[in-house]
Amino acid sequence: MIDSTIIVYSSYGNENVSVRTKLGVDENSFDSVLKSLCEKSQYGEAWSLYRDSSDWLAFLSYNTLQNLLSQCLRNRNFAAAVTVFEDMKMTGFRPNKVTFSMLISGLAKHRRRGSGFRELGYKYWRELRAMHGNLDPAALRIGMQACVGVGKFDEAEEILNLLEERDAAADIRTYNILINGYAKKRDTSAIESLFDKMRVSGVKPSITTYNALISSHAKRGRMGEAVRCWERAESDGIAADAWTYTIIMKGHINNGDFYQAKQAWRQMVESGVKPTLVSFSVMIDCAIGEGDMAHAERLLSQMIEQGGHPSEVTFNSILRAYVADNSLESLHKAVRVLDQMQDSGVIPSTDTLNMLMSAAVSAEQSALAEKVYDRMQEMGQYADGYTYTILIQAYARQGRLPDAVTAFENLSKDPHAIVDIAAYNAMVDAFARSGEMQAAEKMLDTTCTFASATNTEPPVEAFGAVVAGYVRLKMVSAAVKTVRRFHSIGGQPDVQMLDQLIDLCVRTGDYKVAMQAVRAMELVGAEVDKEKYKTMITRLEEKSRARRSNQSKLEEKNSSKVYMERFKFWLGLPNSYYQ
Repeated sequence: MIDSTIIVYSSYGNENVSVRTKLGVDENSFDSVLKSLCEKSQYGEAWSLYRDSSDWLAFLSYNTLQNLLSQCLRNRNFAAAVTVFEDMKMTGFRPNKVTFSMLISGLAKHRRRGSGFRELGYKYWRELRAMHGNLDPAALRIGMQACVGVGKFDEAEEILNLLEERDAAADIRTYNILINGYAKKRDTSAIESLFDKMRVSGVKPSITTYNALISSHAKRGRMGEAVRCWERAESDGIAADAWTYTIIMKGHINNGDFYQAKQAWRQMVESGVKPTLVSFSVMIDCAIGEGDMAHAERLLSQMIEQGGHPSEVTFNSILRAYVADNSLESLHKAVRVLDQMQDSGVIPSTDTLNMLMSAAVSAEQSALAEKVYDRMQEMGQYADGYTYTILIQAYARQGRLPDAVTAFENLSKDPHAIVDIAAYNAMVDAFARSGEMQAAEKMLDTTCTFASATNTEPPVEAFGAVVAGYVRLKMVSAAVKTVRRFHSIGGQPDVQMLDQLIDLCVRTGDYKVAMQAVRAMELVGAEVDKEKYKTMITRLEEKSRARRSNQSKLEEKNSSKVYMERFKFWLGLPNSYYQ
């Protein structure tokens, strides 16, 4: 078993003393102390002080709030940045263009889907445009980023046209925003159209522009086209930079061609192009992909020797490799990587902590998942919807239903988290694992309503959880009814659901339903583990042979016996089905 105490730093302790008390801050010094912490980039202490002093917001100046917002964005605590911005408005300040632009730009670059930050960035862009009217080219470019971030490319193109009308204000940076957006969509034809538009406008492509085109091909696995675009850039007199090589390396790695990725790395080094932190991270991924963790660690050391400071992305590559191994030993190593991360001054994001929490739950180390969550709170990182879902799963596996219910309620009330279908599925499972089947059924109804309202497919995980609950209680008819209900609303039972049903039916002697479930599995093209059921049947017969010795011929020809012999015939076991 993993000692869950290794997850907690001794420096955090269990102190109940507030941050402002430790720092000796009062209302009059609050602004100057917070400003000083921000200027020294002491983000952890600055944010803790701010969180601990919500009743003193009226004593803060606009510049201090803006400095804190900037620190939140630099440390990728987007939820905290939004909180500061909303507090700024609540205290009566009117955010200026700089503050708006800084926040919008940060939120628009947030990568993970489902977080809602890019959507918030677009919302704030609309607010900025309505509040400040005529905007300069820099603000309009940030507006383009916000539009591209939520997929509103037509609106982004309108801004581009507006900039072109302003005496060549649409420079290469402006085009690159759109081109990078289309690259993420892998829309090479749209990128080529913008290339043509640039030529007409007399705007010369940069290596950044070509990198986007190369990336769009690489993401589609078309490495031949990607290399040809690289050659096209060189023919235009544009030399490759570290990002060009990195894109090529990553494309080869995604195609499983580690040899070509290493060749691109050697070519970059030999050409005198200095690898970036991302370049090192990609090659660490390459080493991990080949299963060479020793080489991955050597690359990490090389990065540090060259004066680089490993980023969260770099640490996450190694952390992800240990997590994927799905063993207790690797989970130990993952925790040490997290410790090393903070020792290096890198604040793990919510995504990073979620990754470790999920791995802990998968390894049946739910208590460890809770410790990681506590650590998240101590760091000042906000939980998101996935965090709460993992917590619900952890509590469910420990049989702590009240705590699972509390976690779901907290998710529903948390302004920084979004309730999605996964959270509903986890809550259904929590009720079912605790044997509260009436509550599980009610939660299943709610989950189906949510799925319908959000145009989500029928929730197979929720139905599977209810089936599993009835299987544990050996309630065949209820389990069958649940499977049939799922099918009636357009769902397709998965292999796990049907396998659980077959297992229950064999153990309870309901071979007719077992055969129906077998046919359903065969219809979806799934392979049934016949050896598993052969072993079960053999053992059941051995146990019941003595009891059947006095049964009459009539009893042996009952319906259950017929279906059992039929099931044995399907399995290839000796049977009397045709007799």
